[in-house]
Amino acid sequence: MFWTRKDETGNRYGKLRVTAFASVNKQGCACWECDCDCGGHTVASGHDLRRGHTTTCGCAWTNAFVEVNRKKEEVSCQQQQQ
Repeated sequence: MFWTRKDETGNRYGKLRVTAFASVNKQGCACWECDCDCGGHTVASGHDLRRGHTTTCGCAWTNAFVEVNRKKEEVSCQQQQQ
């Protein structure tokens, strides 16, 4: 079966801007190089980009993880002071 690849170059998905075609993955989906607003870089399939499964380079998850740990440290410090 022949698939036509939709050119995603220049499109925005969440914090990602598609910059170039990267490759075709094992499932036959086109993968795209993307630049994130945070300055990071990632490669994502067009399928994941269009459906909203990939919207950052991972920075949102990292920032959320840091925030959760910061809150845990605050609670721990408050408990130690009591």
